[in-house]
Amino acid sequence: MLNSFVKIADNEGFDFTTNLHQYKTKVLFLYGELNTSYGLQFAQKEAKYFPNAQIAEIKGTGHEMIYFKWNTVYPIVLTYLNSLK
Repeated sequence: MLNSFVKIADNEGFDFTTNLHQYKTKVLFLYGELNTSYGLQFAQKEAKYFPNAQIAEIKGTGHEMIYFKWNTVYPIVLTYLNSLK
């Protein structure tokens, strides 16, 4: 499905970022320090579409941060969720 979606976007010019600047709720982007495909630059690229974004790096892990660094991820996510109240 994702491959088909990308093809549609490439062929028909679909832009999923339209109007994301109107989404005012803070958005949290997490990335693992050791993740070679989703790092700071990619998180920054995604975050720029939102007017209120937070980016957090999880040290010493890659994509599996929820499994291997839960004690680091949990406080960041909990603080983020509490900020939405």
